Amino acid sequence: MASVMKPQRKSTCFVPLCSCGYHSNRDNVSLFKAPTDPSRLSEWEKLIKRVDRELAPNAVAFAKQFDDTCIDRSFKIPVSGVVNEISHNKVRLKLDDVPTVFEGYVIHLIPKVVSKRKVRDLCKQEPVAKRRRLTTETVDEETTENVAAPEENDRSFDLPEPLGENRAAPQLAKLSEGHAFGSLSTPATWIKLATAPTDTLPYVICQTQANDFSHLTIERMVQFAKPVPERGSVLATVYLRRWEQSKHVVTSRQGAEPLIKNLCDDPILWVWY
Repeated sequence: MASVMKPQRKSTCFVPLCSCGYHSNRDNVSLFKAPTDPSRLSEWEKLIKRVDRELAPNAVAFAKQFDDTCIDRSFKIPVSGVVNEISHNKVRLKLDDVPTVFEGYVIHLIPKVVSKRKVRDLCKQEPVAKRRRLTTETVDEETTENVAAPEENDRSFDLPEPLGENRAAPQLAKLSEGHAFGSLSTPATWIKLATAPTDTLPYVICQTQANDFSHLTIERMVQFAKPVPERGSVLATVYLRRWEQSKHVVTSRQGAEPLIKNLCDDPILWVWY
């Protein structure tokens, strides 16, 4: 009857990063074989925590992986009433002892605990609110109201008179409140750009393509420059599309409003450039 060959014992330590048993390490160290009992073998494997290989009964562990109290290095024998301690030829591992000392053990070799993600229940989530597109009629009404509604302002629209010796302080205070032509009476199709710098004041007329109010084109613009108190006048520049058409000097509201109205009524200026 053929005999069953036992697996050959390994010559290198099973613990990760341990160099015992390799040619590069010539230290005379002791290696302990893993237990053959399945329960003890499983206990060793849980403590070593090696994930790339499975612990086999023929695997070995370095003596430094065990506590010094777990290693049996000698035995005692009484001789003529005297107890003598004699060293073993080979150190032995005490019964039921396990490796517990792991110096320089890397963290990435220890298996990570898999975090469980929370299951999302799509039925309990609130639906996303849909965006409603404004109809053409609604936008036309709101645009007409915003353009046609004049701003309420009680201050005078005329430019201040040229500075004198006793009028410097009142004129400067009046100019600091805003542009002198900030509330002109313009046709319904004209809009005052409130986002322009305070030094200039533009009035514009815009057009859209096929009632698409997300794309506006400035067809005409009258831009009033910063008032010059010393001269008592304002320079008004007329633009068609992005081209400069003409310049005018106005001194009062009565001169600024007809400039915009004539620009709106002149049919020649409706030609596309």
